[in-house]
Amino acid sequence: MWAIMGISGYYPSKARKRRWGTWCRKCRVELKSGDQLMREQLDYNSYGCMQYNEYCMKCYNKILPEEIKKEAIQLEKEIKEKQKLLRGLKKGIIV
Repeated sequence: MWAIMGISGYYPSKARKRRWGTWCRKCRVELKSGDQLMREQLDYNSYGCMQYNEYCMKCYNKILPEEIKKEAIQLEKEIKEKQKLLRGLKKGIIV
């Protein structure tokens, strides 16, 4: 299983025609079918359908700096863990 982290979890898409409409997650504006948006895949619901967070481009540009910061923190933690593992391997200790 792969984990979605930070900005890499979003991809460009177009609003879909749905029975109840497509709404921006942040500003709650209804997006018309075919409008550009950024979508984040979440997980499957109990019915086996994929769930998404969808943001209009205006809101996405607002949350972009926050998501970049989250991804940078996550990468920093990952680098520290790998450095710790490497130090253990150099000393002959399996972590």
